[in-house]
Order: sequence, then C-alpha cells, then structure tokens
Amino acid sequence: MKEQFRPFRRIVINHYTGPEITDFAVLRKHHGTGQAYLISSNPEKKYGYRHGIQCDLGDVEESEWQRLVENLIKRCGEQKLFSHLLEWEKLYGFSRDAKEAKQMALELHAARIFDNKEWCDYTAFNEKYRPEVLKK
Repeated sequence: MKEQFRPFRRIVINHYTGPEITDFAVLRKHHGTGQAYLISSNPEKKYGYRHGIQCDLGDVEESEWQRLVENLIKRCGEQKLFSHLLEWEKLYGFSRDAKEAKQMALELHAARIFDNKEWCDYTAFNEKYRPEVLKK
C-alpha cells in the first residue's frame, strides 16, 4: 500500500490552557518563529509581527513560552539554579542586554544544559554552582 503524504500541521499557541506541563523536554526550543500580520487595512496598511518559539507543544508565542518555562521552574523548585544560569549567561554569554540574557537562560534551562556533559561550560558551571553533581 502506498504511503499517503501528510502535510506539516502547524499548531500556533498564543495562550496555553492544556494539561499541566511537568517535563522541560516539552518546552525545549527547537527554533524561533515569526509571522507578520495585518493590523489595519485602511488606505495605509499597518502590520505587526509575532515572535514565537517552536517546541514540542507547537509554535508558542514568545511571552507565553517564557511564562510556561518560568512556571515549571517554580513548580520544580529550581529558581536558585535558574538564577545561577542567568548569572552565568550575563558573565560569559553573548547577550546584549538583561532581556536577552534572561531569554537565553530560559532556553538553556529548558534544554537542561547544565546536565549535558558535552556542554563546553559543564565542568566550570557545575564546579561553581553544583559541585555535588561532579562528585557522582
């Protein structure tokens, strides 16, 4: 039997109301998304632009994705770990400002970068903030 072609189905999420998210893997960023939209079609057209994050949930609007990750960090009791990651990003990352540093720290936290032994800063970060991890 010939396999049927299934077109890519894009799920856009502006406000998530589904079941409670309990795993960071669902929120791990695959790539950023964007979409222009028409605000008014008067003689002078006005456009807006929506920024999003593609993750396993779908294409989540950027501020909603940040809210979901921050809520999961709080539920898991990892606020201190996130603050360490944010500090690390501000010191050693390539962020231009505090907003960009926070976004990058959220992306890294959702990716669980501090547990990835292949991360270039794995040893340095964990020696400074989580020495018990390196003793295992």
